[in-house]
Amino acid sequence: MNLTIFDIGEFEGRNWSLSLPQPADQSPPANTSLPISFTVSNNESNGANDVSVTAELEIFENNPSLPMLQNGEIISPNTFPADRRSVIMKQGSAQQLILNLPALPIGTHHGRVRLAGQDALGLDDVRYFSVKITPPSRLLVVSNSREESSVVSNAVTVNSEVASSPEYLTDEISFEDLPIVRMQNYSVVALIDPPPQDATYRLAEEYLNGGGRVLVCFGNQSQLQSSKGQWFQGTPRRWRSPDPGTFLQLVDSRHPALLSLSENVPWGNFRIQQYWRVEPNEKDGVMAIFAGTDHPAIIERQWVNNEQDDQQIGTLLMINTPFPAINEENQYWNRLFGTNAWPAWLLCRQMIEYLANRSTVANNTMVGNQFALRVKKSSNEDYSGKGFLFEPDNPTPSPILGLETSDYLRIREVSRAGTYWIRGKGLENGFSANLQENATSVKRIDPSTFEDRIGNDSYQIISDLDDLAVRQLKSARNIPLHSSAILVACAVLILEQIISNRFYATKFNKPATDKNL
Repeated sequence: MNLTIFDIGEFEGRNWSLSLPQPADQSPPANTSLPISFTVSNNESNGANDVSVTAELEIFENNPSLPMLQNGEIISPNTFPADRRSVIMKQGSAQQLILNLPALPIGTHHGRVRLAGQDALGLDDVRYFSVKITPPSRLLVVSNSREESSVVSNAVTVNSEVASSPEYLTDEISFEDLPIVRMQNYSVVALIDPPPQDATYRLAEEYLNGGGRVLVCFGNQSQLQSSKGQWFQGTPRRWRSPDPGTFLQLVDSRHPALLSLSENVPWGNFRIQQYWRVEPNEKDGVMAIFAGTDHPAIIERQWVNNEQDDQQIGTLLMINTPFPAINEENQYWNRLFGTNAWPAWLLCRQMIEYLANRSTVANNTMVGNQFALRVKKSSNEDYSGKGFLFEPDNPTPSPILGLETSDYLRIREVSRAGTYWIRGKGLENGFSANLQENATSVKRIDPSTFEDRIGNDSYQIISDLDDLAVRQLKSARNIPLHSSAILVACAVLILEQIISNRFYATKFNKPATDKNL
């Protein structure tokens, strides 16, 4: 037996736990309050009285000089309360709570949600989060349909009326005006149903070669079969799906642009009758297909500039059916923006948010995961060559190596829950890590499940202290002989030394005689 398990019975005591905090907006605008939701739950089922539970939201001081090592000790940023709420909860219940972050300036901010008081298990009483507030992103929407341009603009600016500062600054133009616009001034360019004009594709490629990010939605006006396969292998074909039509089926549900759409989304209610059947390139990433086929519906291409040694420059997202499809030419292609079309609105917003680098997912991770975070905005950024990572509960900061040649901090395995601070000249960043929610479960594991994991001959279970004493006594009788063997060897060596000294002394140390006497 390699493992002895002491069965203490059912868990006794009160344990309240917090779920992971979820910001209402993954890219909150500056100087605007941000709601954060989470769930409080309790393991007890036999308690008779209701209990008052208090949750607190705290923000760490955003001081670029802290944390710092001073006189051998780490001086950490202070926390200040941001919001607090108390609720009366029944035993064995769960309740969702919402606390509000105050208006925050541009930058990366760290905080935590914690339960006031103490219970039997403190590991799940606090959760950490990081929020990155970025300047407004400039979005250029290019379309020959004013109605479709407005849909895209409204999808990303819906919160602007209640926010003190907008997330996006949007301009809408037609394809006829595209040649006179400086596309490099925009964070993202959305091409809605582009006509098959060489000038449009040439301008888009120049923008991508300069690091641009482009969303293209192909519709009736695109006429891809006559576009000489600008961005695809072979010749695209206009494809009609048999009644009742197909729908979007997500393939890469972990993609940042699809995270909120991976589960419980009724895509089957939003049918697609027509789309462009295309052949993606070998290195393209297929994010979604048309259900019942292997035809790509949404494609991501990391743009490569062949003139710069195949260096990855821009990002191109392509949707192979009209999006949105509301004008006279496109409205019979699909019903993605039909009645109660919240999935299409959310998909539109998240794709542009992903292209604009406004997602905060990169600043939050889980314990045990590998992690990479871009800590320098660009390779040309002023950097002193000295950077340090301040980890939770670590008495000394760790130097960050390799930033002279890379913009990223890479960690093989995140080991602790808490806030991680990155400090150095030009380095004012950080991230938060949390334990998995099921890491602190107090429910008893099923014996068969336990045996499947470690093997039924690899452990033994005891349930009382007498058994424990017997096991300890048995293990105490198994005395290792390593120490005794070493003592015997030492005695032999000492004896050999004594005997050899006496023998060689009588043989070679006889008194000298003078032969001349």
